[in-house]
Amino acid sequence: MKTIFFESIDNTQNYALENYVSEPLLVVSYSQDSGRGRENKEWQNADQSLATSLVFENNNEKLNNTLVPLIAGFCFLEVVENKELTLKWPNDINFKENKIGGILVEEQRGLICVGLGVNYFWDNPSVPNAGSLYDCLLYTSPSPRDLSTSRMPSSA
Repeated sequence: MKTIFFESIDNTQNYALENYVSEPLLVVSYSQDSGRGRENKEWQNADQSLATSLVFENNNEKLNNTLVPLIAGFCFLEVVENKELTLKWPNDINFKENKIGGILVEEQRGLICVGLGVNYFWDNPSVPNAGSLYDCLLYTSPSPRDLSTSRMPSSA
């Protein structure tokens, strides 16, 4: 798999689809100038965010726009490991009532492109019900006391 990193890019989905050659391509950027969601809705960047797109050949006819976003969302929830993160059909990643990320799957020319946008930190979102992964981690982080007591050896 080929991986390309950018500080900023116009759109990771477009770049991935336009530059796919013969092996899976992962495009990662901290910012997108023209991010988009489903039905070409505009995606606004958080103060700190991550945009990724993975494009690969669809060699499995069972993979489609219904199944792939669920798999991608489930994988994200497994990595972050927060019980209050949820998936909202068809492509939202939510913490409580706030959207912290989204998944966009597009099929073109026998390729599947899976895009994932995540808000890491957003001090004052201009979008209603927007949130960030920072909120999620801050809310669930253990206190310093919890950390210090969890590292203490048990007495025999």
